[in-house]
Amino acid sequence: MLNVPYFNVSSEEHRARTQAHLISGEYLKQSIESLRLSELAKLNVQMQLPDAICMAANPKWADRKFGAVNTISHSGCICFAAKIILDLPAFQKFYGHVSMEEIFSEVETKGYRMWKLEKIPKALNIANPTVESLKEIFHDNEDICACNTLEEIYSVAGHPVGIGGSAFFLDYLIAQPFEHAETGDSFHMPVLIGSQTRTLSIDQIVTNIASGYPVPIRVNNSIYWDDPFMRDGHYVVLFGFENDEAIVVDSSFNYCAGVRKIPIIQLFRAILADDNLIGAWNCNLG
Repeated sequence: MLNVPYFNVSSEEHRARTQAHLISGEYLKQSIESLRLSELAKLNVQMQLPDAICMAANPKWADRKFGAVNTISHSGCICFAAKIILDLPAFQKFYGHVSMEEIFSEVETKGYRMWKLEKIPKALNIANPTVESLKEIFHDNEDICACNTLEEIYSVAGHPVGIGGSAFFLDYLIAQPFEHAETGDSFHMPVLIGSQTRTLSIDQIVTNIASGYPVPIRVNNSIYWDDPFMRDGHYVVLFGFENDEAIVVDSSFNYCAGVRKIPIIQLFRAILADDNLIGAWNCNLG
């Protein structure tokens, strides 16, 4: 059964996990940037692809509302990356079979579906905003507090705009079986992201893939798709390298059953493009 902790933690815990996220990203950035072009051709490792890949465009859930903003087909990529993790034998042993609907629900009800009002920078993570909940959050905003309907609030503060799924969802998902194995207790404490749930180097990525553990990664959309009009970030799962190309499973790639090959250097650039959002995850609990 899937039961990750809620996104909201104390300010001190959030600062700690954010700092760990930034440090792990810096380590990975240094490792990638230290590679010579001649070394890219030596990256030649791959693992067996999944027998079945859940696709974002599946009509079973494509138009399902996902939190306060957007639909699964537009914003559910973190859920599909999570599904690949959860289908690995080591995670099935702990969680059992987990459906896509369980993952969607866990992300949006536990606060990992992030959005904001267009004119206000504050990130929000409530699944179904109401007049009362928004007034409580923005209790010091006289204009919002004077509103009586959601449409009035949106006319003042702008309509909801999606930010995306929080990367920390993957950290907790991966850490929970590890913590349980170490302590025998349920997972309650914040994740030590740098030491447990993130890959810190190219060598670690290669080792994980060679050991049968794919690597979820966060990429910049415009570079990943080579399209300047594509914005924001995207989650895909790396399954190997072959002939100067990376092999990724991408829930939004409606060709080749979700398996995409992309030049390695383009993928690395997409990983590193957003300095404070660099992330590659370590599914190897060994």
